[in-house]
Amino acid sequence: MVSPGAIYFEGGVWDVRKREAPEDYAAAVARNPMGRLGTPEEVANAVVFLASPAASFISGTNIVVDGAATTRIQY
Repeated sequence: MVSPGAIYFEGGVWDVRKREAPEDYAAAVARNPMGRLGTPEEVANAVVFLASPAASFISGTNIVVDGAATTRIQY
């Protein structure tokens, strides 16, 4: 399973937020430990890895692609 965090792409919710509520967008970026939102390509890279032979022994895990935004949340 791949769980994306805040992902920015043209026409997406964060693109709209950036234009219509720039303060909210800036706050979301500032809250992320990496100082930016993710890209669709970064999520796709995780999916491609999990579908590749390199991940043949990976089972039952969740790959969180969120720039460390959930590092403080313990599951």
